[in-house]
Amino acid sequence: MNLNGRVQKAFARWRTFAGGEVYTNLVLAVPHAVSKLSFNELSQNEQVRMEVARWTDWYTDELFDVRHERISCVKFPYSRIEVDAERLKGEVDRIAAFRLAEKGGVVKEVSSQQWNKYLAAWFRYRVELLEAVALGEKPLIIDCHSFPADLNPEIDVCLGINDDATKPSDTVINNVKDIFEEAGYRVALNIPYSNTIAPVDYQGHSLMIELNKQTYMEDNLRKHSVAFEKMKDTLLEVYSYLLNEIVEKREGAFKH
Repeated sequence: MNLNGRVQKAFARWRTFAGGEVYTNLVLAVPHAVSKLSFNELSQNEQVRMEVARWTDWYTDELFDVRHERISCVKFPYSRIEVDAERLKGEVDRIAAFRLAEKGGVVKEVSSQQWNKYLAAWFRYRVELLEAVALGEKPLIIDCHSFPADLNPEIDVCLGINDDATKPSDTVINNVKDIFEEAGYRVALNIPYSNTIAPVDYQGHSLMIELNKQTYMEDNLRKHSVAFEKMKDTLLEVYSYLLNEIVEKREGAFKH
């Protein structure tokens, strides 16, 4: 089946399986796409560079994002090696301190001004997510990630859910799974990672999509052009299904 046919099939899934129920808007949460570090001491340290290469969710901002009036993208501005956008509030200082002080032992202290920047970015990320979900009556957050191939080379796509009110219906989960599988990807639920972001006071659904880096990248951290475009097209099928509206690739959809 060609791409247009697959998108049309995704578009029709709501009518077939869910009686026309749709999400009003999608919010793409991209917490770990940044690789640049704030400190030269960190950037010059070999151990730190290895950590950045392994744990950055390379190109997920470009891969997941699309220009569409019902889709918003919220991107965290710091590398997870410095501070992790998805840690709980009480862990922010401790985790950032660990990352900076222990990864090669190259940064022992961080100024209060820098800590304030970290904390402000952490809070702003959540505020922007809540502002984006408020644009529609029935939003869905998609928590956008990737994982190193050697963590589980047998899985191409991990779908993560919470066991609470933010969990999408089984119909939605199964149909998203089917879309990836029909494109040739191997899909697992909550493996190798589980759960998905859900800001405090958020009343909608949330779904993590975690991609094996080997599905769209080469070993040298460069995009694999053919594989990258295939995954991008598959994500557009997922969005089309979730919104019950054809979501197309557009020029200029992503800005560095």
